Amino acid sequence: MKKLLVLALALILMMAVAAAEHVCAPSGQVRLDMTERWELCSCGEKLNVTTHDWQKVGGDMAYCKVCYSEMFTQSDGRVRLVAMDEQSEPCYRCFLLPDGTVEMSEAYVNTYDADGNLSTRAVYENGVLTAEYGYTLDEYGYPEQNRSVIYQNGMKTVPEEDDYGNQAYYAVYEGDTLLFSERYENTYDEKGNVVYAKIYSNEVLTREEKRATVYVENGGYYTNMVLEEIWWWADGGYDVSKNNEKGEKVETKCYNANGELLCTLTYMYEYNGGSADVASKETALKDGKLYYEKEFVQSSMGWWYEAKTTLYGDDGSVTVRQYDENGNLME
Repeated sequence: MKKLLVLALALILMMAVAAAEHVCAPSGQVRLDMTERWELCSCGEKLNVTTHDWQKVGGDMAYCKVCYSEMFTQSDGRVRLVAMDEQSEPCYRCFLLPDGTVEMSEAYVNTYDADGNLSTRAVYENGVLTAEYGYTLDEYGYPEQNRSVIYQNGMKTVPEEDDYGNQAYYAVYEGDTLLFSERYENTYDEKGNVVYAKIYSNEVLTREEKRATVYVENGGYYTNMVLEEIWWWADGGYDVSKNNEKGEKVETKCYNANGELLCTLTYMYEYNGGSADVASKETALKDGKLYYEKEFVQSSMGWWYEAKTTLYGDDGSVTVRQYDENGNLME
């Protein structure tokens, strides 16, 4: 008994000495809420705490005049906060519910070259590593993402780009085991834009794409858009699709392995009319008859997702499916 007591006292003494020797130091991990911004010590202590002084710059946006953090208030009462590092790159962001509870957080660990240009970024969502990115400088001297690794549900996704920034390869791993791959055999114009691509899934040709560089008037930029595509199926059949200037399908003709036309699908879209001009509804007709309708809404995080699908059967049946913003089928 005396021996156990001595050991316990020795352990308590060691812990006390360790605590006494610990000196708090910034770990580089930035956090913030509606009131303050701070850095974390490895022990969890708050360091370098600053109090926000918010300045509104629009109906739903504000920035802090002290630490230059940004705040966006959404129509549903949620708040998105973004903290910037010394290079004006995001280093932490979180989404707060109306009661102040953190719904989701992302921490960014950024590294820079000797000239202060962004080199790498690791993303931790709710404390879990979800992505790693690498950057190089574009022709104008700005950081441009050239490599990435995505982690999700025990899987690792590794896309690769060519020298022009076009997708060249895509692979999904479980541990070190390759589950799926896509290889792009691209043909380019004189500016490095893809004009034709053959895509091989697990080294089997599955689709071909005819592309063109299109000016997106609503966004004021050029993008490499798929205008026509062919999907090859395992039974020898294939689909030929034509797309609009947004890259959305407007017509698909389906053929069997003998080249005989099986059916024609036509697509129509309704748009939300906002700055993104995202389709809020998609309607498809099969050989002139209503085939399906899809309705899209904006999520609490800002992206658009398929919220409702209505399927119309050849026998007159109607099936309605509804989904939450994570893509889960709702009862």
